[in-house]
Amino acid sequence: MVGFSYSNDGFVSYADDASLLLEKDYWYLKYPLKVDITMGSNFYEIKIPKGYLTDGASVPRILWSICPKWDKSHKAVILHDYLCEYRIVTINGSPTQISREEADKIFLLALKDEGLSKLKYSLMYGAVRTQATIKGGRFVELNKVKLQLEDELRIQLNDSCYK
Repeated sequence: MVGFSYSNDGFVSYADDASLLLEKDYWYLKYPLKVDITMGSNFYEIKIPKGYLTDGASVPRILWSICPKWDKSHKAVILHDYLCEYRIVTINGSPTQISREEADKIFLLALKDEGLSKLKYSLMYGAVRTQATIKGGRFVELNKVKLQLEDELRIQLNDSCYK
């Protein structure tokens, strides 16, 4: 049995400056997003800080009518982006590095939990697995400019870790 619990709805706002500097559309989390997942006897905890920058679902514009960049799958998309960048979850209280395949599996489970149709979650999962295969299973490399922008956003949002 798999269960998901989110601390909030994963509200995002468009990040004008980050989009300009990174030359791609980005949105930032307005509030921290904590994701708790129960899989069998394992309890997963993922904490995504406010100010985290995401580009949403990486779907070609021509397919937006089927899989829009933002829809009810947005929490799963944010979670997957974060896992692909940071590669770590807390499992039963212990920080654990995960593989790209594990990040993609969590994404699939999150899509199912969001109530997407089998066709839609299969397409989205197939797309991330295809991308992983093309890239040889590698993760997204952390972008230093993006990290700096996230730090600046957290300060602007008065994140408690900076007080």
